[in-house]
Amino acid sequence: RSGLSRMTLYRRFANKQELINAVLLRESGRILAGLKQEIDRYDDVESKLTEGFLYTVETLRAHGLLNRLLESEPEVAVPYLTVRAEPLVSSSAEFLASEMATSLDDSRSHDELLVAAEVTVRLVISFVLTPSTAIDLDDPDVARDFARRHLGPQLSGGRGLPDGA
Repeated sequence: RSGLSRMTLYRRFANKQELINAVLLRESGRILAGLKQEIDRYDDVESKLTEGFLYTVETLRAHGLLNRLLESEPEVAVPYLTVRAEPLVSSSAEFLASEMATSLDDSRSHDELLVAAEVTVRLVISFVLTPSTAIDLDDPDVARDFARRHLGPQLSGGRGLPDGA
């Protein structure tokens, strides 16, 4: 579909795994750019958090390429979302920690924010790979409530969301 021959592709990428990793990283960049646009629409922290979580879960669950890879070549795709996910988790957690630093009135260090962000990124990946049986994230109201109750305290350092959020 790229319009390139296999020979041209494999001059740039050593193997299929390297190609899939590059595609997943490119797509994660696009998703993070969309997430940034989504959360920038809101002024309050709670809306940024809840709508950002909803956007991310909905976008990943509806992502055609990701779903095709997971269905047709799970042995190749799943490692890049699990045991080889360091580049994806790292870039996503850095993005989220940076957003937290600008949105929260918080005294935590960048490293502390990065830990909370990484846990959140890993949780989202888990929900995408293994949809929950107890939490109906296909229902936007349930997803928002989950984000407020469970991610809010984690991302705000266990203190709950700031007043007025």
